[in-house]
Amino acid sequence: TSPAFISTRKMNNKSNPASLGYRMPAEWEPHSATWLSWPHNADTWPGQDMSAVEEVYVTMVRALYPGEIVNLLVNDTETAKYVSARLRQAGVTLNSIHIHIIPTNDAWMRDYGPNSLVRSDSADPVAFNNWHFKSGGGKYPWDKDDRVGSSIAELLGIPVFRPGII
Repeated sequence: TSPAFISTRKMNNKSNPASLGYRMPAEWEPHSATWLSWPHNADTWPGQDMSAVEEVYVTMVRALYPGEIVNLLVNDTETAKYVSARLRQAGVTLNSIHIHIIPTNDAWMRDYGPNSLVRSDSADPVAFNNWHFKSGGGKYPWDKDDRVGSSIAELLGIPVFRPGII
């Protein structure tokens, strides 16, 4: 079956990304931002000191922010304040760090986040594939993670394709 195309405009529900001129960019192509979710769920970091895990994320942000925007998901306002302070303490200026309150179950954005699609058309040059996510077959709670792609697309105001697969 064809994926559903969700947009603020009326589109043909049988449209798929390729038929509308979209393609998935190669991982080595230039990009403008990286998306991360702040780690918070100790159950999915067994045997790890969460403070040390957070320090790894600070190191990643510190390496990324001079050359691109870093979008960082946090669960709530309190965490946003904590993360901002932790990054400032590490010498990170927050001018290219965008902290978004989008609740997650876990930090593995590469697993549950949407993937970007691009096209040369000036109307909607970027869209997302928003896959369903079930956390390794339901090993951990995933309800919030499964909503992340839709939340980011809504935040950015971009079209979403729902392939209907996990």
